[in-house]
Amino acid sequence: MTPLARDEAIEDLADPYIAIDATARLVDYNPAAETLLDISGSDIGDKIAEIAPAVATAIQHGEDELTLSSDGTPRHFDLTISPISGPVADQLGTQLLMREVTAREERKSELALQNEQLNRFASVVSHDLRNPLGVIIGRVRLLDGTTNDQDDIDAIERSAVRMENIMTDLLELSRAGQSIDETEPVSLASVAADSWDKIQQNGTELDMQVPESVTVEADRDRLMHIFENLFRNAKEHNEPPLTIRTGVIPSETANKDDKSFISFFIEDNGDGVPADDCDEIFDHGYTTNPDGTGFGLSIVEEVVDAHGWSISVSDSDDGGARFEITDIETGN
Repeated sequence: MTPLARDEAIEDLADPYIAIDATARLVDYNPAAETLLDISGSDIGDKIAEIAPAVATAIQHGEDELTLSSDGTPRHFDLTISPISGPVADQLGTQLLMREVTAREERKSELALQNEQLNRFASVVSHDLRNPLGVIIGRVRLLDGTTNDQDDIDAIERSAVRMENIMTDLLELSRAGQSIDETEPVSLASVAADSWDKIQQNGTELDMQVPESVTVEADRDRLMHIFENLFRNAKEHNEPPLTIRTGVIPSETANKDDKSFISFFIEDNGDGVPADDCDEIFDHGYTTNPDGTGFGLSIVEEVVDAHGWSISVSDSDDGGARFEITDIETGN
């Protein structure tokens, strides 16, 4: 049988390549496929399901990835399946190119394990430290107003509360950048409103400009982390009265690959971000507030990255800080 699609480029490919005819019989392969699938010239004309059952199943179902075992070790491949067409557009067969991505998949597994270990560590540290801190804060508050050493009592309470805040932010930061496997259509206005309700609003007003009809594809809980931390960041770095505004950026609405994308902003009329600090504000531990933990904006950036979005900071029209989150797929 004359091999189909024979070409020097295919022969020299490092990636395994095979071709089958319209009856799913092997008609061509390159040296890389010969080594991987243990095939030879005598297999030409045989059913691919008899030669390599897993490969046959992947072709039949149009799968885009495949894992094979080599000497007991898993090897991972990305698959490219395409038709072989004749001169009158009849499909003569199918060709398969297998690009090995074992190193990538192993790295993903390592990162997943590291994330799991980090989660366990953060949870244990948070739990083991919060219990004694809770005792300290509780006892200090019982002593409040009953001793002449009120300044010392206040200092102890501030330090204990600060430690508690740091632990909360560290735990949140350890989870913020984890990959997001599932998203759902989420009302942007609803998330903004719920996030606003969770912060102390003393002297701060929210100007909600997000239409109720706008939905985005997101992990709702982590999207709330973005709003909560940006709301809290504005409040903690500015004196009241303060107005925080959030809305959709009309000019950034776009369609790509039959999908619709939008952007939204959160801004305030406070003091803004010093120009020299714009490149540093997302760094772990960065803060200009002596009572801040320096993790809030790091959490925001991690959540944005995990969604595949982008974030930038600039000045608002009122001279405050303006954060723009872009490249967000709509849920409509």
